[in-house]
Amino acid sequence: MSLANGMKQQPMFMEFVLKRLWKVYDHGLKVDGASWLHDHVVQTFNLKVSERELQSRDRPKAALEAVMRAWLPLAETVMTMIVECTPDPVAAQGFRAPALMPEKELPTWVSAEHAGIVAEAEKVRRCVVACSASSSDPVVVFVSKMFVVKQKDLPPTLNHVQEAAGEPEECFLAFARVFSGVLHAGQKVFVLSPMYDPVKGDTTGKHLKEVEVQQLYEMLGEGLRPVASVDTGNVAAIKGLGEHIMKTATLSSMRNCWPFASMAFQVHLEHCVKNLRERFAKVELNVSEPLVSFKETIQGEGAGLIDSLKDPQGYVERIAPDGKFAVRVKVIRLPDALVKVLEENEELLSRTIKGQTTRSVGAIGSQCPWDDDGRSVAVLRQDMLTAVESELEALSAREDEVKLESYRKALLGYLHKIWALGPSQVGPNLLLMPGVKLSSGLTTIQNRREGILVRGRCHVSEKLGFVSVSDDAEISNGIIDDSGPSTDVPDPEALRNIIISGFQQVTNAGPLCDEPMWGLAFIVEPYIFSGSPDSVNCSYQHKAAVREACRAAVLQSKPRLVEPMYFCEVTTPIERLGSVYSVLGDCRAKVQEAEMQLETFLYMVHAHLPVAESSEFSEKLWNGSSGAATARLTFSHWEAIPQDPFFVPKTKEEIEEFGDGSNMGPNLAKKLIDSVRRRKGLHVDDKVVKHGTKQRTRAKKV
Repeated sequence: MSLANGMKQQPMFMEFVLKRLWKVYDHGLKVDGASWLHDHVVQTFNLKVSERELQSRDRPKAALEAVMRAWLPLAETVMTMIVECTPDPVAAQGFRAPALMPEKELPTWVSAEHAGIVAEAEKVRRCVVACSASSSDPVVVFVSKMFVVKQKDLPPTLNHVQEAAGEPEECFLAFARVFSGVLHAGQKVFVLSPMYDPVKGDTTGKHLKEVEVQQLYEMLGEGLRPVASVDTGNVAAIKGLGEHIMKTATLSSMRNCWPFASMAFQVHLEHCVKNLRERFAKVELNVSEPLVSFKETIQGEGAGLIDSLKDPQGYVERIAPDGKFAVRVKVIRLPDALVKVLEENEELLSRTIKGQTTRSVGAIGSQCPWDDDGRSVAVLRQDMLTAVESELEALSAREDEVKLESYRKALLGYLHKIWALGPSQVGPNLLLMPGVKLSSGLTTIQNRREGILVRGRCHVSEKLGFVSVSDDAEISNGIIDDSGPSTDVPDPEALRNIIISGFQQVTNAGPLCDEPMWGLAFIVEPYIFSGSPDSVNCSYQHKAAVREACRAAVLQSKPRLVEPMYFCEVTTPIERLGSVYSVLGDCRAKVQEAEMQLETFLYMVHAHLPVAESSEFSEKLWNGSSGAATARLTFSHWEAIPQDPFFVPKTKEEIEEFGDGSNMGPNLAKKLIDSVRRRKGLHVDDKVVKHGTKQRTRAKKV
């Protein structure tokens, strides 16, 4: 900024604050600076500075420091601003508790016998929100980190006892904050890991341990002072938890308590590696990149799903090596809304499929909305139907009624033919029974041999209430022989197990990089041939045929890689907003919205960030914004990468746009797939010779 006469205009902070401080330092560091400080600073502001401190002529800096401490004391000023601007622990905890210990929305399978556990856990949570300070209230403590101190640095009153006990030279102390109740030395508490669930319990002792607090310390800078108890709202160092806590944990006097949310991020990992390398192991470590899980699916969204239903060439055939078993497989993509319902209700699906009937309760503190498993399953069934309708509604704007109606019938028909779920019996993939009327029949099998169609049972559809037991028995009679009765048919139950086992294997490890499948439905038509009563004995060959047919069907249907996405919330001042957008763009983040907080004049940017790009995101954000921006990451959803991992330009238009293959840009999906395959030791198609014309062709004379 400049004035009309060309003079530069200084910011107000520089004009009224910095220039005054610079003037004090310039005069104070001179030989006669003490007298100037006394006349212009001490008397002007009526400061209390002793004559001895002002008369130190050999050290002008000492006089200046004494005057500045009396004029602008840093510790007192900062503490005063903290008291004036920040709320007290009772008021602050009401704002922080919903994020640290959010109210749990229990799944519908939780039984009424757990109502007491839920009520007790909710009581503890309310004490945390209220910052209860009574000694009769439950004790809840959060351990944010474990740090190491030497035994000689502990208070002298404890050193003699510890050395006599033969303890090591160093010990672990827990840096903790009391959120409820009063923590006493010698008190027994439960150590809860972030994975602990009081409703499920923990019989293995992995996530729940009972320990005794050996000693409490009040931290005074780098010093420690032993205390008998610590009240709510205070921080303390706890001894005796080194063998039970790796980094963070929740301490509670009640077994039925929800643990605090996990708060370990990239910086936490870096500190762990640094401590291991420099303090504990004291050796060089080869640290790999953080492992990221992916999933596999196929292309198909919107109109693509409708077109895939009409594709007569979508079936893939495989025949077992013994020639006695054949299978035809077709794979289709499920709507994302339906996949989301299946993922969110894995616990209920697991209990329903296993036939575990329980009385379920609602969310914490609410009245029980369901009476038994039947009604909770009815809610799940309705959610699945609603997901189908929402998909149709999204397509209604760009598809005609005839296509939508055929799509609706197909999807509802699939819900009535669910044989199994995978992987692990509860995943977001469906194994569907073949229809009674087959369009292609059995004549597409090798050598046009006639076979017997093995049909499963709509087990999952029956459990979910889409079909009744009687209806299932009518359409699922084990084996249908279109060529007439046969007396040499093997055990149908053994054949069903082979089909389900092959389906579980392929949904657990897909063809791209052995990652689980996501959002796929497999229509499997298994056949056995007449005159093969011992065909079921080759179960491994038949299972492999099912697995390879499913993998080939996926590869034939334009496979896609699915990556996990974080919900990223970035807080930044307006002058750093451009840098934040640049960092988000470099990390392939998709910005959803950005709004300014009127109270703080800070921008809040919401985006979806791929987990694969999050390992260095914090460092890039700090460097790009000069430390002005902060981010919070939480898992959001799974999203398919639209790029074809096996794309090769073929048409003239594609070659003009993407190149002829030798000068194509990097394929992100292929790059991620190759990195996973290398990590798992799978074959990777790497170019051994990248520049053949630059190699040495002349013989080297010796």
